[in-house]
Amino acid sequence: MINPNASALLAAGIFPAPNSGTQFVGGNNIPTNLREEIVRIDHRFNDKFNVFGHYLKESINQNYGTSVWANDNLPTVGSNFGNPAYHYVLHATYSIAPSLLNEISYNQNGNVINIVPTGNFAQASGLNVPRIFSGPNALNRNPAIYLGQLGANYDAGFEPWHNQADDYQIRDDVSWMRGSHQMRFGASWALYKVICIYSL
Repeated sequence: MINPNASALLAAGIFPAPNSGTQFVGGNNIPTNLREEIVRIDHRFNDKFNVFGHYLKESINQNYGTSVWANDNLPTVGSNFGNPAYHYVLHATYSIAPSLLNEISYNQNGNVINIVPTGNFAQASGLNVPRIFSGPNALNRNPAIYLGQLGANYDAGFEPWHNQADDYQIRDDVSWMRGSHQMRFGASWALYKVICIYSL
């Protein structure tokens, strides 16, 4: 009379045991780790020509008690969210004449988002549930389980998930003073690339 799949899921600890009467009560106390490094260099070659550059690197790593971007509300499965990012620029200014100034710069920035499941996400031993869709099951995850009457949702989401975005830009600006008028001309080129990989 007892479904063997239900027995396998219960034995795997998919659902937390009650710790307050007939209910489970809990919360998250998970820190966020942040690291940031900045370097800037300025150099003046002469009265007409100077350059500066800076590089910024930032890394965020955080664990979530439940799966991100899913309807999961049980603490037995969670997510690790990593988001390293960077930015750098090289900027040069050249005074062609007292009334003519040229500025050129190269900018590049990007970030990566990595999300992987944590906790109890691997398929329970003895579980035999037919899949509706064929194809790979990344990390051999358990299926999502929604118990509407109890309000308990278990879902490892579509993790692991990887996203990389990079932005490149070259810009040139010319300022020209003529009498009481100031004119500015410029041109820029930009390229934005995104790579997204996620599990099914």
